[in-house]
Amino acid sequence: MQEPLHIASRRKRAGRRSSARSKIRFLLHENAPSFSLHLLQALSFFFLSLSECFELPSPFAVCAIGAFIFSKKSLLWPCVGLIGSLTLRLMWQVEPDIWQYIGCGMLLFLSLRPPRSITAVSAAVTAALSLRIFALIFSPSTQKELVLCLVSLLVGALCTPAFCHVALLTQRRLARMGMDDLLCCLVLCAVLLSGAGRVVIGSVNIGFVIAGFSILLCAAVGGSTAAVCAGLVSGLSLAICGHADGYVVCFAFSGIVSGLLYGHKRLLLCFVYLLCSAFTSYAVHFQFDFAYLSSSLTAVCAFYLIPRRYLAHAFTLTRRLSPDATDNENAYAQHMRAQWAGNLQLLSQMLPEVRPPETNVQERLDDLMERLCAGCDLRPICWNEQAQDTAQSMCNYFIGSDRSAVLDTCQRKQAWPALALDYERSDQQALLRNAYANREREATRTHLHAIAQAMTQLSFESLKCDRDDDHLFGEAAYLLRQMHIAGRIVYALRVSQHITIALRYEPPITRQKQIDRYLSELSSRLNRPLRISQRSKDLILIEEAPPITVECFHLSASSGDGSSENGDSILLRTGRGGIELGMLSDGMGHGAQAHEESEKTLELLSLCLDSGYSVENALKAINCIMLSATDGEQYATVDLCVSDLWLEHATLYKLGACPSILISGGSMRTLQSSALPLGILPEIEASTHTFAVADGDMLIQFSDGLTDALGGLHALEGQISLLARDKLQKSPETICTALMSAAMRRCGGVPPDDMTILCTRFKSSKK
Repeated sequence: MQEPLHIASRRKRAGRRSSARSKIRFLLHENAPSFSLHLLQALSFFFLSLSECFELPSPFAVCAIGAFIFSKKSLLWPCVGLIGSLTLRLMWQVEPDIWQYIGCGMLLFLSLRPPRSITAVSAAVTAALSLRIFALIFSPSTQKELVLCLVSLLVGALCTPAFCHVALLTQRRLARMGMDDLLCCLVLCAVLLSGAGRVVIGSVNIGFVIAGFSILLCAAVGGSTAAVCAGLVSGLSLAICGHADGYVVCFAFSGIVSGLLYGHKRLLLCFVYLLCSAFTSYAVHFQFDFAYLSSSLTAVCAFYLIPRRYLAHAFTLTRRLSPDATDNENAYAQHMRAQWAGNLQLLSQMLPEVRPPETNVQERLDDLMERLCAGCDLRPICWNEQAQDTAQSMCNYFIGSDRSAVLDTCQRKQAWPALALDYERSDQQALLRNAYANREREATRTHLHAIAQAMTQLSFESLKCDRDDDHLFGEAAYLLRQMHIAGRIVYALRVSQHITIALRYEPPITRQKQIDRYLSELSSRLNRPLRISQRSKDLILIEEAPPITVECFHLSASSGDGSSENGDSILLRTGRGGIELGMLSDGMGHGAQAHEESEKTLELLSLCLDSGYSVENALKAINCIMLSATDGEQYATVDLCVSDLWLEHATLYKLGACPSILISGGSMRTLQSSALPLGILPEIEASTHTFAVADGDMLIQFSDGLTDALGGLHALEGQISLLARDKLQKSPETICTALMSAAMRRCGGVPPDDMTILCTRFKSSKK
C-alpha cells in the first residue's frame, strides 16, 4: 500500500534535518579543539594587558607578543584579545595605558622577519617598553612614575625569556616537564591570574573564580600537595595585583582540606570547598566576604560541570609536573629489555638439537650395487639368488669395517678396499660436519644466554638506581661550571648505593690537571672517595672508590736468546662496580704466533666480560670461537682473577694454567687446576677458587716457563716463602724482580721457555 503524501514529505524533511545536524556535529567535533585554543590565546592576551604588579605599568602583553613572534605563531587571536581589552577599557572609562598597546603594535613589524634568538627578542621588547620612558621624559611627570616605568622595563626584559620558553614548550609534547619548564609556566599563570583579578562581573571576581577552579582541579587530580601549591600561587598572584593578603591564607587552607578528599566524588569535594571558603573568609576578615563566596560558588559550579575526560587530561598533566612521576620512555625501555631478555633466554633453550649422522643400510647397499656391480655378468645371481649372502657380506665389509668379509665369488673384489676407503672418508666428513654444527649451536646458545643474562642484570641494576638523585647531579654539574671545565655530566646516580658519574669533556680544551682537581674537589664535597674507573677519548667514568684497591706488577722473558716474541700475554683491566681483572695466557709453543694466539684470547675474553657476559659464558664463547677457527689444533691457557673490591673477595678461574700462590695472613696457599686449556674440547669447565681478600694479601700468577726454570713448583714455593718472610720484599715489584732474577740465574740467562709472572697485591684504600 502506498503511504500518504504528507507522511512521505515529513520523513524527507526529518532526514534533511538529521543530515544537517550531523554535518554541524562533525564541524564542531573537527573545529572545536582549534577554536578553543584560539579563544584561550585571545583570553590570555586580554588578561595579560590588564595585569598589574605593585602599581607597575603592565609590560606582560608586550613580552607575550615578542614570545609569539619568536615561536612563529599566528598573531590574529592575540590581536583580538588586545583589541577587546582596549575596547573594554574605553567603555568602562578606565585608563587605557595606550603606550602598552603602542609597544605591542611596534613589535608586530618583527613578524615580517622573526628574531632567531631569545636575546634579540628581549632587546626588541626592551626597545618597545622604552617608548613609555621617552614619553615621560618629554612630558610633565613625577619621579615615582619614572621609577615605576624603569622597573617595569626591567621586569619585562626578565620575563621575556620565560614567556619564550613557554611558547616553545607548547609546540612539543614532553613525557615529563623539568623544573625550568615548571617555573616558566608558574610565572605565566601568576601573571594571567593577576590580570584576571582586575575583572569583576557583578559581584563575581574572575580571578577568584579561576583560582578556586584551579584549586579544585589540583585537589581532584593531585591531592593536598598540588592543591596547596595552587592556593599559594593564586593567593600571591592576587595579592600582587592589589587584593588583600589574607586571601593567601584562604586559598591555601581550602587547598589543604580539599586535597584530603583526593579520589572522592566531585560533589563532596565541592561541598567541602564551599565550607572552607566560608570559614576562612570569616576567620580572616571577621565577616562574610560575599564577593569571595559568590566567586567560590561560581568556581564550584564550573568545576562540577566540566566533563570527566578533561579531568583525565588534567591528571596526566599533573603527573608530568610531579617529581616522582614515572618516565614513560624509561618504563618502556625496561619493559622491552625484560621481554627481549626472556625471549633470548627461551630461544637459547629451544635451539634444535643437531642429529648425529646415521647410515641408512638400504641406501648404502643400493649405492654399492650401482657403483660396484654395474655391468657385471653375475649381478642377477648375486642380487637375486644369493641376495642375502651378498648383502650380509657387504654390510660387514663396508659398514661394519670387517675387512675379512670379502665375497669370494665377486669378480670385482679388488675394488672393495678403494671403495671402502671412499666411504670412510665420507663418513668422517659427515662426523666433522656434525661436530662443527654442534660447536656452532653451542656457540649460538652461549651467546644468546649470555646476552639475556647481561640484559637481565642491566634491568636489575637499573631498578636499584636512584634516578631522582638531583643533589648528586646538581653538585657534579655545578662544580663543573664553577671550575670552567668544557664538558657536561651525562649521568650522575647511585648504582647499588655506590656513586657513578659519566663526564663528557672536550679533549683539546680540558687538561688532565683540571680533571684531577675536579675529581679531588668533588670527592671532598660529596665526602666520598672517587676514582676514574674507565677513560675513553672524550668520556671518563667516575666511581666511588671501594674499600680495597689493587697494585699489580708483571715481568716477562722470552725463550732462547730473547730475539723471538714472548708467547705469553698479560691483560689488566678495571671494570665497572669495583671489578678488577688480572688475566694471563700462555699460547701453544713460543714466538709471534703463540703471542698472537694468547693475546687474541685475552682480548676476546675482556670484550665479552665488558659486554656483560658472565665469566662462565665468556669462557665458553671463546672456546667455541677457538674451536671453529683452529679445529682443535691450537690452544691457549687462561689464568683469570676476578676481584670484587666492594665485596672484598676474588675468584680465580683456571684452564690449563699453572698453579697460583696466594699469600694471606702470613700463610701461603697453592691454587691448582685440573682443567684443559681453551680450544681443545667442545665442553669446558674451569677450575675455580674463591677466597676473601684483605689488606696485605697477595696473589702470584705465572706461566710454566718460570716453574721449569726454577726447578719445579716446590722450588718456586720455597723461593716465595723466603721472600714472604722478609717484610721489605712484600711489594709486587720486588717479588717479581726477585723471582725472575732467580730463574734467569738458574738457567744461565737463557730461558728454556717463555717466562711470565704477575703479582697482585690487595691494599686498603683507607690508608
